[in-house]
Amino acid sequence: YESPIKKNGRNGYGANSSPDGNTGPVATWKGDKNYYLENERVGVWQKAMNKGFDTDELSVDDKFGVASQNFAKTHILWRGQRNNCPSAIKWLQTILRDQYEFYNLDIDGVFGSYTEKCVKEFQSNRNIKADGKVGLVTTYYLLEGTVY
Repeated sequence: YESPIKKNGRNGYGANSSPDGNTGPVATWKGDKNYYLENERVGVWQKAMNKGFDTDELSVDDKFGVASQNFAKTHILWRGQRNNCPSAIKWLQTILRDQYEFYNLDIDGVFGSYTEKCVKEFQSNRNIKADGKVGLVTTYYLLEGTVY
């Protein structure tokens, strides 16, 4: 497995730059480089999270960089959450069904027992903690796109 951030050079972005676009003698990356991604799925996720959590906190730039990683750490999708965010849950259900082949999963915006079961199976298939909660690590793997 090759790190998703290696593109060229030592850190993949040239000697004086970082995944968040900072350049100069000292790049100030404060996210987790292991979870940096740049693809269209990230932009879809950013739009869904902004809508689901009624915010414009995320720039829709297709980059899972510092701001997106911090958002994923603090806006966790799970069955017992207090805030009802059907748009965010519909994104989760859609990507699980359409990208990861959980074909029996209904897209209803409700984080019910079957959605939780699908999330846990998804996590287990990737050897990450199968707790049914969609935070940073699970979001990364959802956005990364590899079907196992």
